[in-house]
Amino acid sequence: GKLCVLSGKGVTTVHLRGVTGLVENVVANGRVVFLSVDSTIVKYNLLSRQVLFRWGAEGRVKRLLYESGVLISTSEGLRGIELWDGKCGRTIGRFATTSVPLLHSTVNVDRGRVLFADSPPHGQ
Repeated sequence: GKLCVLSGKGVTTVHLRGVTGLVENVVANGRVVFLSVDSTIVKYNLLSRQVLFRWGAEGRVKRLLYESGVLISTSEGLRGIELWDGKCGRTIGRFATTSVPLLHSTVNVDRGRVLFADSPPHGQ
């Protein structure tokens, strides 16, 4: 896997050691980066170039967000949002929603609150 970092110095390409496959989602917290490769979430240290943790989501990860030590993900196999402890990767909780396709594009985080659009399936 490769990660491109754009800063005042230009674009730097980081070759992620120990990460194979296409990186689809990236969120950064200082020198720590969380990224998803298919159904795997990886915690990676940019400074030491080391994989710190790897954990599996329920299906391909569609969206990844990070706020206040909590990692939030939506994945194809889960009808909802999954919250992870950003330090150890332990699951904090899962929250079901009714509209999965809508959820993947609209979930967001603001000051510790998880915001998402959710509508019932047609006919309800």
